[in-house]
Amino acid sequence: MLSLCIAINRECALICSANAQLLAIGGDNAMMLCGECATICEVCAKECDRNSELEHCKLCARECYKCAEECRNLMEVHIA
Repeated sequence: MLSLCIAINRECALICSANAQLLAIGGDNAMMLCGECATICEVCAKECDRNSELEHCKLCARECYKCAEECRNLMEVHIA
């Protein structure tokens, strides 16, 4: 359902924006939010995949998968 996809996209954008801001200022809690950001990006990407006949959803899914991967990579580097 496209309305669910839109709602998840909006939530994902909010979390990604907050995480980017925390990372930009070197916030101590940025890594905590990275895990949540990766999770919601994965959820968003999967929902967008369900609507991949729409170009926006196809692009969104690709970028959300990338973002989830980058967040997980940052967490691994931070823990190591």
